[in-house]
Amino acid sequence: MSLYASNSFGYLQQAESFFLSHSGQGLMLGSKDTELLRHWRDRGVPIEVVCAGIHRAFEQFEEPPRQVTRCRKMVEFEMHAWQQRSAGGHDQAPEGMGPGLPGRELPDPTDPRRRQRRQEFRQRFEASRERALTRRIPDDERFLAVWYRSMWRLTDLGQESETELGRDVYRWAYKQMQALRVEALEVKDDPVAISRVALAIGEIEAAMYEQMIARLSPRQRERLDRSVPEALREALAGMSLEARERQMRLWQRKSLEEEMAFRAFFTP
Repeated sequence: MSLYASNSFGYLQQAESFFLSHSGQGLMLGSKDTELLRHWRDRGVPIEVVCAGIHRAFEQFEEPPRQVTRCRKMVEFEMHAWQQRSAGGHDQAPEGMGPGLPGRELPDPTDPRRRQRRQEFRQRFEASRERALTRRIPDDERFLAVWYRSMWRLTDLGQESETELGRDVYRWAYKQMQALRVEALEVKDDPVAISRVALAIGEIEAAMYEQMIARLSPRQRERLDRSVPEALREALAGMSLEARERQMRLWQRKSLEEEMAFRAFFTP
């Protein structure tokens, strides 16, 4: 049974139960979280929208949020999307729940498969934190701190990637980063050359996304091309060739991150 399927379960209780079922910690929310939920309730924000924002936060944040207040931006994102959808809609929400959420079905937090995914997420997070505690930058390579931070992030992403294509492209970037470090060590007494390390990392990251796009299957490329919104297509038509290519690269990068969980590694 879904926690948000019936009005017999109060607004605050639904939100609290939904959040705690995701976090797996604590028995009740703090006063600031409760105050924020009351604020959304009094504004008429549907409980489905609040739960959608909480769900998005747990899906996208690297570290699971420990308070509802940490989910605020994601809830506001869902509120904006809901307002746009409901502006021209005619769906009626259950009595006392405010406007409905057309065409959206939220996942049931009591689903055992979701509990397993959350447990796996926490295990990966704990393993990543444990690795971070054992990592250090050699004293004679402090000038490469940005390289080390980015390399650690890249290593984690490669280990956590769920597709062979993703792992292969991360490995390609890993080799490029290794070569960059060798070059940097050779010119470590040249401040101008060392100042360009961050720029070189950014270029490797950009090339990594290009590698990913180039290695997509024809079907994946077709799906990526079809995902371009009509509004963006219209905007691209009025741009110069250079601006159009730049905007398409940004869109493709965003799509890879959303559809294939492919992530950036550059850590300034």
